[in-house]
Amino acid sequence: KGISLKITKVRTPAKPTVTSKSLCASIKLNKVEGATKYEIYRASSKNGKYKLIYTAKKDKLSYTDKNVKINKTYFYKVKAYTGSKASALSSYSKVLIRLDAPKINKSVTATKTTVTFTWNAVKGADYYRVYARKSTKDSWKKIKTLNATDKPSYTAKFNGNTDFTVVAVKK
Repeated sequence: KGISLKITKVRTPAKPTVTSKSLCASIKLNKVEGATKYEIYRASSKNGKYKLIYTAKKDKLSYTDKNVKINKTYFYKVKAYTGSKASALSSYSKVLIRLDAPKINKSVTATKTTVTFTWNAVKGADYYRVYARKSTKDSWKKIKTLNATDKPSYTAKFNGNTDFTVVAVKK
């Protein structure tokens, strides 16, 4: 009589989805059927040495990597396990860590000649640049730079249809 063996290979996970959020890397994993845990690896270059940074339980499909620096790109791969059997590493996903974009509040105060708007403060910002343009065909023109320690608010001279935007900047 022969012996029957069932060999199961652990499926390689799809590459993770990685985004920059609040000066962290937000990592979302793709579920692998039968996986009992996942390992998340990070490198500072595509072909660099990937180091284990987190081990996730089977039902924890997201992780926030807070050990990152602004204006630096990171590369992430994932490995799935079924018991002690491991998959190959996934292909990589990369992310550039940036400041979040300020969100201009919808409540705007306007008179015939001025408009005052506010925005949410952005973690890690050193200052804000306020830009304006008359139409979508025009280029944005910087009209003011404000320190991040100032109130996130600006009053601009207003004469007709003008778009405004605010950019957070790190020195």
